[in-house]
Amino acid sequence: MKWINGSGGGAEKSWGIWFDEENSHFWKLVRSSKLVYLLKCGLWVGLGLGICGSELFRPDLVLNKPAVGIGNLVLMLLGTLMLGVLGGGLGGRFGPAKR
Repeated sequence: MKWINGSGGGAEKSWGIWFDEENSHFWKLVRSSKLVYLLKCGLWVGLGLGICGSELFRPDLVLNKPAVGIGNLVLMLLGTLMLGVLGGGLGGRFGPAKR
């Protein structure tokens, strides 16, 4: 927390100085370059919003019907866990191939 609240020293000791050093190139640009920079940022924001708002991440169960239902998957998982618990007590009686 000292780093965030600090106001003196180098970039390792102050967030404000680190921020100024990281963005010093932007303040040296001419206005036309700043405009291109902002248009590029706007393009990335628009692209991100377009991807998030699209149907790309919504599941389509008509085309992608799961091979195994959730209920069956839970039953198989519980059955496997139960076999592991029950078989764990018998592990000393069988050879390594059976365990």
